[in-house]
Amino acid sequence: MRKACFLIVWGLTLVAAVFAGEQVWIILFALETVALLALLAQAQLSWSGLKVGFFHKTEMIGSLGQKHLLVGIRKQTKIPLPRAAMKIRMGYRQEKKRQAAKVYCGVDRNGDMEYGFSAPYCGVVKVDMQKFWISDCLGIFFAGRKISDSLHLFVMPDSRKLNIKTGSEEQAEVADLRLDLDGLMETNQLELNNFYQVLSALTLGLLQHAKEVRVAWRDEEKGNSCCMAVRNEAQCRLMLQALYLVGLPETVEIKKQPELTAEPDGGGEQHSLNMRLEWVYNGKLICRFDEETDHIKSDISRLTFEL
Repeated sequence: MRKACFLIVWGLTLVAAVFAGEQVWIILFALETVALLALLAQAQLSWSGLKVGFFHKTEMIGSLGQKHLLVGIRKQTKIPLPRAAMKIRMGYRQEKKRQAAKVYCGVDRNGDMEYGFSAPYCGVVKVDMQKFWISDCLGIFFAGRKISDSLHLFVMPDSRKLNIKTGSEEQAEVADLRLDLDGLMETNQLELNNFYQVLSALTLGLLQHAKEVRVAWRDEEKGNSCCMAVRNEAQCRLMLQALYLVGLPETVEIKKQPELTAEPDGGGEQHSLNMRLEWVYNGKLICRFDEETDHIKSDISRLTFEL
C-alpha cells in the first residue's frame, strides 16, 4: 500500500512536470526521483552484514490453534528495518504438497519478526524458509535474497486424560503400553491426529494408577524398536515427540532427546493401542474410539473405563 501510494504521487508529479512545465513541478519530481532511488539503494545495502534464520530448529507447541513464531534478524548496521517479508513452505509429515505463503511482518527494535500460522492437528510440521525480503527505513520498497533454513514444529495434544478405574486401590509399579503402528505411513494427518490424542489421554490416564508407563513401538522404516518410560506429562510429550519422527527419512535435531530404554520385560499391566484406535488390556478389547475428532474429545472427557 505504501509503495503504491508513493508511486502514484511520483507519477502524478511526473505528469504535472511534463504538462504544466513549471519549474516547481520539475524540481519536486527530481526530488521524489532521488528519494525513490535512495530508498531502493538503502534496501539493497541493508543486506550487508545481515543474517536471517529461525531462532530454533525445533519447537514444541503445547496446544492446537493459531500460533506465533519468531524469526531472528541479526544486523550490523543501526539503520532500522520497519518491515520484512518471507516466503515459507510448510506442511505436516503426511502432506505430499506443502502450502506456500508470503508473510509480511513488522520488525521490532531487537531486529526480530513474529508471524502467525495455524496448526489444526497434532504432529510434526516442517517449515522451510525459501526467500526473505527487507524493507527500506520507511517500509516502502523491499529487497529480497534466497534463504535456506528449516524449522520443525511439534504440535502436542492437550492435557486430557482418560478416566480409568481399577479394582485395586494400590498404585501399580509399571503399566506396559505397546503401540501397533501398522499402516502408519498410509495414514492421513487427521487420522494421525486422532491416534496421538488417544495415545496421550491413555498414557496420562494410566499414570493415575501406575508410577510408570512404558510405551513401546517399532519403527519399521529404520528397523529398530523403541521404548520410553513415562512418569509425568512432560515425559509424555517427549515420548510423543519421538513418536512423531517414526518413519521420517530426515534426521531432526531436537532440543531434549527422550530417554529410550530397552523393550518392556512384560512384568507390568499389558495394554496395546493400534492405528484403528483399538485399546486392548490383557487381551480384552476395552474400547474402539470413534474416528471423528469431535467424538474422540467427547469420549475422552465423558467416558469412564473399568479394568
